[in-house]
This record gives sequence, C-alpha cells and structure tokens, in this order.
Amino acid sequence: MANWDILFGILFALCGAWIFLQAMTFPNLKGGYPGPGLFPQILGILLVLSGLVIAINAVLKRAVPRTFPLAEFSSREKLNALLVVLAVIAYILFVDTIGFIPLTILITVGLMWRTGVALHWSVVVGVGVTLAIYILFQRILHVPLPSGILLKGWL
Repeated sequence: MANWDILFGILFALCGAWIFLQAMTFPNLKGGYPGPGLFPQILGILLVLSGLVIAINAVLKRAVPRTFPLAEFSSREKLNALLVVLAVIAYILFVDTIGFIPLTILITVGLMWRTGVALHWSVVVGVGVTLAIYILFQRILHVPLPSGILLKGWL
C-alpha cells in the first residue's frame, strides 16, 4: 500500500506542477488584475502539496510499520463515500439540464443530511453556500453558471 501511495503522491505532485506551469501561460488582464490562470495555478500548487504530503506520509509509514490497522470503516461510511462519488457524477451529467442552483442545493443538503447533519442545518448551509457561490461567480465575477430548464430566463 505504501508503495502505491508513494507512486501516486509523486504523480499527483508532477501533475500539479504541470497544471501550474500550463496555467502560467494564460494571459493576464490589464491593470495588473489576475487573469484566467489564477485558479488553475492555485489548484496546481494544492495538488503539488497534496501529492508531496501523500508521498512523505507513505515513506514515514514504511519507516515505522504498524501492527494494527489505522482505521476500520463501517459500511455506512463506505456508502457515504460512494454517494459522494455518485453525486459528483450526477452533478456533471445533470447540471446543464437542472441548473446550478437547484442541483447544488439538492446535492449539498442531501449529502450533509446523509452524513449526520441535522436537516434544518443542512438546508440553511446548503442554500446559503449555493447562493454565496452563485452571487460570487455569476454576479461579481460574471462567470456564467447553468440556469437549467427550471430557472431559464429568471436568472
């Protein structure tokens, strides 16, 4: 297991470095404002750091072998992890049809409630975070978000 972690950690770090270097070739905006390469550069840096942490952690695990398992996951935790993956896939497939706001609220509230957050807090946080993201990207940064069939012409 540690060998795979070392390999994938290094691959993630290399991939992040490549993303960062590619994003540096993106044009800058006039007036010194950050251009479209800012977010990919940040993600590239985070990927490099994450890959290095994974690889270093794996090296340290090999140096100090453990005789007991670090974690035992219950079937509920495994199901929750699977639901997150399925939610991401559903989001990719249906965001253009359903729209950013309803689908993001639905997935956020559903996943929070499934993982044990009280329903009223799930709704408050799901709606609040979705609207904050919508306002930031659609209204302030002018990044178009899919309105979907339900909200077409309203937003």
